Amino acid sequence: MSRKFKQVKDAVTSRVMPLLDKKLYGWTLTEQQPPFIEDTKHPDMMAVRKGRETIAIEAKAYDNPDTIEDIREKY
Repeated sequence: MSRKFKQVKDAVTSRVMPLLDKKLYGWTLTEQQPPFIEDTKHPDMMAVRKGRETIAIEAKAYDNPDTIEDIREKY
């Protein structure tokens, strides 16, 4: 991943986090945390709530028809 692309992706994540925080009452949002202890891959954001399923969120800065497949392959 190029440095420029990562910067754009981080900018998207930083703008989306406050919006989701307002919508997800009772959920904790974390940024760039691995979902598993020994995992080196990590989603852009994760929404966590006790007693609920954890949700991984990928921020995308471009239109790509293969985005869903890319995420499935990555995780």
